Amino acid sequence: MQETTSSFVPIQETVAFRMYRTSRLIRHLHYITFQQSGFDLTPEQWFILNKLAVKSPQSQTELGDSIMDDRPNMTRILLTMEKKKLIVRRADRTDKRKSEVHLTDEGRHVLEACLPSAVHVRDRLRHSIGEEDMQAFWRVMDALDRNMQTMFGEEDASSPSSRE
Repeated sequence: MQETTSSFVPIQETVAFRMYRTSRLIRHLHYITFQQSGFDLTPEQWFILNKLAVKSPQSQTELGDSIMDDRPNMTRILLTMEKKKLIVRRADRTDKRKSEVHLTDEGRHVLEACLPSAVHVRDRLRHSIGEEDMQAFWRVMDALDRNMQTMFGEEDASSPSSRE
């Protein structure tokens, strides 16, 4: 067995691993909850429906950037959502190379129908976490976000995203 140096940090004690693991668990919890509630919806599709409910239309690029998804995956997700009639894509009126994504009535209906399931997930996640701890969590997440934006050279550390 190799000896470890004093600077070695077990992966489970790193911020990156803990955030990655927690993110995957939350994604899986959303997926299972939607499926058990009778909705054929992925967490990514749920995020997109939410984004479009707030502002529709949005460009495909804008949506991809907002949920941090790459272009090929975003295209695949939107194609699936189009087949389910949750969204429609139309050519941008000013730039035909771009497409605008619109929320359909069916998409809005599914979003509203899924809301109790999403609230259930949120409540389960927050169970036994007090408001003060949640505020501290948001402050830490905002600081990490600003630090990463600085590392990537983004000068504008935008305002915190809306809270659940």
